[in-house]
Amino acid sequence: LSDRLAALFPEDCFQGEETGKGRRGALTWVVDPIDGTSNFARGANRFCVSVGLLDGTRSVAGIVYEVRADGQVGVRMDPTAYASNP
Repeated sequence: LSDRLAALFPEDCFQGEETGKGRRGALTWVVDPIDGTSNFARGANRFCVSVGLLDGTRSVAGIVYEVRADGQVGVRMDPTAYASNP
């Protein structure tokens, strides 16, 4: 995910839970690739991928993707939100 974001947004910063902060930029992508690690490790269904975007210290957008349910919730801070659950 870090490599893909770097290719799409080379001027942005990236911060991963496991990798710490890399790259410098006004916008920061914050990623937790396995949100719910203990559930994932036990084989439980409740874990997700969480991605947020910060402009300085202000939240701009975020998405949570529930992997096993193939569902997602996204928020833009203007404020609008959507949920997609098949």
